[in-house]
Amino acid sequence: MATLSTRAAYDDVFHRRRERMEALVAELRERTALVALGGGEKAVERITIYPPTRGLQTQGDPFEPVKIGILVDMDIGQLLADWVDSTILAIEDALNEGVYSRPVEVITVDARGLPRENYMNVRKGYQHLVDQGCVVVLGPMISDNP
Repeated sequence: MATLSTRAAYDDVFHRRRERMEALVAELRERTALVALGGGEKAVERITIYPPTRGLQTQGDPFEPVKIGILVDMDIGQLLADWVDSTILAIEDALNEGVYSRPVEVITVDARGLPRENYMNVRKGYQHLVDQGCVVVLGPMISDNP
């Protein structure tokens, strides 16, 4: 009867790869914890867009910004910047045309969900935006995420 055994070479290359793998696993755990809390890597966390004053001096306290949330539920790289930039451009156009006159604050939340992660991340991200006072939430982009 033959038995199989593994003979791994525990040289410098093995130890470097093991250290790198352990560092990646630790980073993955940290990011997973951030996403579970409704956070994580973001292109922009929040930005406030003010209407043009057209040379007028305003009196009194300015209006509190209306908050719009962007719920990012997938890893889309450059498309994320395109999504946020086009949203900001649309808001700026509305402010410049006089369609809307209050400042607008855009808040993004990274809440990756299905198909790669748990849909609860998306629900927690949505709840985070609601808790921040968002009156509009754009997203999620994947229809599997409730």
